[in-house]
Amino acid sequence: MLQPGLDGLSEVWTANPTSNPETCLMKIIQPSICAGPGEGYEGPWHLAHNEAWVYRCLSEKQGLSIPYFFGLHTITTPFQETAWVLVLEFIPGLTANELFNSRSIPNI
Repeated sequence: MLQPGLDGLSEVWTANPTSNPETCLMKIIQPSICAGPGEGYEGPWHLAHNEAWVYRCLSEKQGLSIPYFFGLHTITTPFQETAWVLVLEFIPGLTANELFNSRSIPNI
């Protein structure tokens, strides 16, 4: 795992597809790992689909200022739970946790 979501709503993994030599990033939004209902909580389906909608709206920026978005996929986990996976271009660098925990701003 690259990092758990800072907001407790997802996990981020890297993957190496067999059909492509490039590493990609998989953001998994799974109900059992999402933070419980609170004020403004919309649920994992809405979280995944809203984020996918934003990436589609920003399609002209993909590859320039944001990573390429390769789609939203519905999966079934080994425990028969429905989850959603956003697949993105992987850009090596610091994770959000590493940046947050660093004492100085790195040269990016």
